[in-house]
Amino acid sequence: MRLSDALNFSTFELAKKQPVYVSSSEDVLGAKATPLITRVSRDELLAAYRTDPVCFNGINIKVNTAMRTKPKLNGINASWFSLFLDGIGTRGGQMDWNRLRASIIRDCYLYGQAFVELIKDKAGTQILDLDILDCTRMDYLKDGYTNVALDEYGNPIGYVLTMPTYTKVTAKIKPPSPYSIKGNQIYLPRDRVAHIKLFTHDDGLYPTGLLEPIYKATKYKLALEKSITNALLYYAPPHMRAKVGDINHDASPDMIQNVLKSMKEGIQDGLYAYPYYYDVELIEAKNLQHLTGELEYYINQQVAGLGVPRAFVTGGGQETNRSTLNRQEYMATISLQEELRMMTYDIETKIFKPVAFINLKSEDYPEMELGDLSMEDLDNKAHRLFNYAQAGLIIPDSTLEEAIRQEEGLPEGDPDGRTAAPPISGGAYSGTDEAGMQNPP
Repeated sequence: MRLSDALNFSTFELAKKQPVYVSSSEDVLGAKATPLITRVSRDELLAAYRTDPVCFNGINIKVNTAMRTKPKLNGINASWFSLFLDGIGTRGGQMDWNRLRASIIRDCYLYGQAFVELIKDKAGTQILDLDILDCTRMDYLKDGYTNVALDEYGNPIGYVLTMPTYTKVTAKIKPPSPYSIKGNQIYLPRDRVAHIKLFTHDDGLYPTGLLEPIYKATKYKLALEKSITNALLYYAPPHMRAKVGDINHDASPDMIQNVLKSMKEGIQDGLYAYPYYYDVELIEAKNLQHLTGELEYYINQQVAGLGVPRAFVTGGGQETNRSTLNRQEYMATISLQEELRMMTYDIETKIFKPVAFINLKSEDYPEMELGDLSMEDLDNKAHRLFNYAQAGLIIPDSTLEEAIRQEEGLPEGDPDGRTAAPPISGGAYSGTDEAGMQNPP
């Protein structure tokens, strides 16, 4: 039995049951049913992210790596959508497009899902802005028996945003009959919310993120850390022990209290004075290194669930050689690309598609093309392009130059008086100056 199995976890609440499951009735067409299993509440997942360094750093590494890529919009209406995204946060929202996209990715990793509000004008004829919704307060519209309200096709009718109990809100949009909401809740129809999901399963209503599979390991590790800390505070500092009296001197209660008082004062001053029949000795601290082995087990469980190399999460690479670390980074990049692909697809179909349909009266919307994620990918790409140019497979011209400037974020060039660059042969330049630097031919 592991040490942590014998610990008392009374200070840690078990995962709260969250009424987020669907129960079907025979007279509801297209109803979906989910097995009644205990899921970790979103509040608990948020607490794990806030309090555990491994969870916090692992999620942030994936989010920051994902945000390194600047997606390109390709397809019909791409230019219009570029202008629309540049204006996000200026017409009713609270954050720009980059921060909104980072919040979507972070919520998907934390909770397995993210909710984005499609902010419309008063007439409801235009989508003006986008804003993130608090995932811990969002849920589907339900009836009095916690059944998710579904339409005839089995799709959710709408969502409910629950404010704190002391909040009184005036609902401008009423839920359809026979459903009702509480005084501190806001009903949002399905066309006002973009529900972005990560790992879906079963009926697909309640997806899973990265923290829920490692929640128990995180909870046990935090409890073990607390126990080890308490043990270190008690056993690690050196203690002093005094034997009072000898065969000729009986130890009275007053003598014991006096020597105890002298020892306490001596710890501060570093000076001690006792009769010869007092025996004072120092008790060495106990070695508690064996307790850290239990922590390693739980950290490995967390790293496995996050999908990030341990050297990146903990900041220490002494246990991993460079070759193995490169392979781990490559596998982590593959996982990240697939996760971004799933989130990007939902952004395209649940944000871009309704915006194009409502604002442009069009069914055409652009696709988001993700760039390279790692520095190795960028280096390999640059090396391949150089070899292509050196072999004459790529001929520099104005079109290629414009594409490179857009790729690298360079300013536009001046087309007046510009001549085509010479073909590359053995290097981009030839000749040297007095300092030995290469000059253009």
